Amino acid sequence: EAESALSAAREAATAAERERAATSARHDALALGLRRKDGTGALLAAADRLGGLLGPAAELLTVTPGFEVPVAAALGAAADAIAVTGPRAA
Repeated sequence: EAESALSAAREAATAAERERAATSARHDALALGLRRKDGTGALLAAADRLGGLLGPAAELLTVTPGFEVPVAAALGAAADAIAVTGPRAA
């Protein structure tokens, strides 16, 4: 019974760590959005007047829990890019 309880506790701890990592990654992405010094913020603010803007590329991705950090590292600066509907909108 104790082994079963220990196993359940370990699984809960692992799930909590994944959730913490996902929340931390989201926090970092949102904080970065507030510090933008380029035209991204201006474009997003004018999205209602500009056609074809889908929003920040990072917000359009769904990342499996636990893989947030590797995906962020792989995207690098591209995570701050704005996604558009096509070349014409770009």
